[in-house]
Amino acid sequence: MKKAAAFPLLLGVSAFLTILCQSPEALAEIPVESPPQTIVITGNQPWQDESLQSGIWGTLETRERIIEAPTAIARDFPMLRNWEKGTVWSFRGSRTALTQLLRRAGLEETLVDELTSPPVLTDLKTHLEVRPDEKTILGLSNDARLEIYSHIGFPTIEDPYYYTLQFIPGGIPRMGPPPKQISPELIDLARRLSYSDLSGNIFFSDTHFLLRKTDTEEQKVELARFLTRELAEQAWLNVPRSRDRYREILQYWESGGRNPNVTAVLSAAFENQNQTRLELEYLLPPGPRKYLNTYPSREESNVDRYPNCFATAFSFFSEDIPPRYFDNPEPDLRTNYIPGKPPWQLGDVIVIYDTTGEWKHVCNYIAGNLVFTKNGNSPDRPWVIQKLDDVLTVYLMSEKVHAKFYRLKPGLFE
Repeated sequence: MKKAAAFPLLLGVSAFLTILCQSPEALAEIPVESPPQTIVITGNQPWQDESLQSGIWGTLETRERIIEAPTAIARDFPMLRNWEKGTVWSFRGSRTALTQLLRRAGLEETLVDELTSPPVLTDLKTHLEVRPDEKTILGLSNDARLEIYSHIGFPTIEDPYYYTLQFIPGGIPRMGPPPKQISPELIDLARRLSYSDLSGNIFFSDTHFLLRKTDTEEQKVELARFLTRELAEQAWLNVPRSRDRYREILQYWESGGRNPNVTAVLSAAFENQNQTRLELEYLLPPGPRKYLNTYPSREESNVDRYPNCFATAFSFFSEDIPPRYFDNPEPDLRTNYIPGKPPWQLGDVIVIYDTTGEWKHVCNYIAGNLVFTKNGNSPDRPWVIQKLDDVLTVYLMSEKVHAKFYRLKPGLFE
């Protein structure tokens, strides 16, 4: 796992949020066009909010959206590849260790014996495979599910217990109306099978079990789309009418010459008296603008390794994500970056790490309380703009997490 570089701690999460977040104001309803790479979920979504935030970046209007992958992209999601196998718990350890795990999870001794004996248990020498029946899967408590599922899974992208889905903060109620092809009973079952940790993060691992409850290929794809819905903030910059304010805003978005294309965009908007606002995506560097609200393609992968948060964050000002960032970007952090100081700047790298120094997530500061993020290396997670507190909620553990800002050294362009 990645470790944080040896720079001094800048601030903890609570102080960090106090400095960064602005007080929201209500806005009128704003119609939004769906990006071609994603589908915007419509309907009554009680979590949706609209807000204004102002600073050296200008005044931004923001609106929460829930997006999902188009059908053509979802068909290639890993969870749809091996669902026919049914539920398989892969355990890389001895039968004795498995027995101890199941006992820690609070399972009754008769069930422990059943799960650790043939024909339910198969010893493949490299690992153990357990095929629990439906009664066992449905009967697990939240704590038992969390304990067991945290220790099983074979390290392949197709194993749902290794690459576990993490629902957006708020879980299924925040994900918007389910597709009409999926029955309410199936949605209720998904909610029943989801489980949470001590910080309230909501996970889902029994995808193969749930997929086998569907009747058609269309239902399977629609279910995959629903389970992987993602938060995405849509934002607009209010075009300034004061030339001094315009120059201040332009200086912020040019980011010391690292984002030169924004000059023409902002200039044209400023000179056009009929234009009152500009979509945030047009202010981003070429790379984030290209990836925003899209899903990784096989062409962007290395076998089954897709761009993750580290690769994304350290190539913010690049047109493409360099393959070298698939492995370990930490040397670049030590060589090319310095600790950032307020006011935060466009593209600042935010490293979220735990008390041991282990990196949990990396993203880029945009403006206000908005960040550019890729939450995980799976192809079912898109590149999006989110609120920083939503990102932090995803990566909070039972222990304290911290956030550090890093900034490219002057004169460097990645």
